[in-house]
Amino acid sequence: MLMQGYEVIRPATAEEQLQLSVFSTWGYLIIQMKAQALAHSVAEHLGGMDPQSRSAAMSLKS
Repeated sequence: MLMQGYEVIRPATAEEQLQLSVFSTWGYLIIQMKAQALAHSVAEHLGGMDPQSRSAAMSLKS
């Protein structure tokens, strides 16, 4: 497919397929890595809290 950004323009011709570079996309692995980094960041933040604040923060997750 010939695309401009994330918008599909039309199917690419055989000549265009040879001349143009392939657009890579983020796969599931990137999403998983970002989620793990966020979870680690939250765990570090909660680890620095006093027990009462940590308990209150954790109850907000439910």
